[in-house]
Amino acid sequence: RRVHGGPPDNAFRIDPASGQIFLGASLDRESRDLYTMTVTASSRHGLPSAPVAIATVTVRVTDENDCSPVFERQQVDVELPMGLLPGKYVAVVTATDDDIGYNGM
Repeated sequence: RRVHGGPPDNAFRIDPASGQIFLGASLDRESRDLYTMTVTASSRHGLPSAPVAIATVTVRVTDENDCSPVFERQQVDVELPMGLLPGKYVAVVTATDDDIGYNGM
């Protein structure tokens, strides 16, 4: 029995004897969040007449809170008239980061 396959960027490697898939490199969801591998198995070491099975393995990389927030503007200057009542709108500051879901902003 032999198993072959995996993405070309070596993010994963497959043990050909056991079929176990191992992480081959560090993953970063902000760079790539989905890997799809076509894996083949043959019972007679790849001989032309050997039966072959094919499977698709999809790996989704989940997010980690690893990106710092960044303000859209580093400085906000506001002029207010004297006598403005408490509770009046003054300004808005906005920050974003590249994380998603619970880890994002």
